[in-house]
Amino acid sequence: MESLSKKIKETRKKKKLTLERLAKAVGSSKSYMWQVENAHKNNPSFDIVVKIAKVFGVPLDYFANPHDTQLSTDDKNNYFLSRFNELDDDSKELIENLIEHLIKINKKNIDQR
Repeated sequence: MESLSKKIKETRKKKKLTLERLAKAVGSSKSYMWQVENAHKNNPSFDIVVKIAKVFGVPLDYFANPHDTQLSTDDKNNYFLSRFNELDDDSKELIENLIEHLIKINKKNIDQR
């Protein structure tokens, strides 16, 4: 279980989530999540692992290989989309406009090459 714990902790840090925020998102206490991350909790429930995967925006099988800590492009996109969906409509519109602007700049740079 130590490798699963390590992967949860490393992924949480990569996603810049606090332990408190992760605990709140999965409906758990901060102390319980600390126990999970530090391998003091031998068997986190399947339900908790499913919720953690959802918060991280990764498929459940991401935890199947505890040594693979790289997120695939799809996993990164799913995470971005899940975070985007947490925003209010004005923030979403701002992000959409920013993306459109960056695409135009990128196309212009490619055309100039």
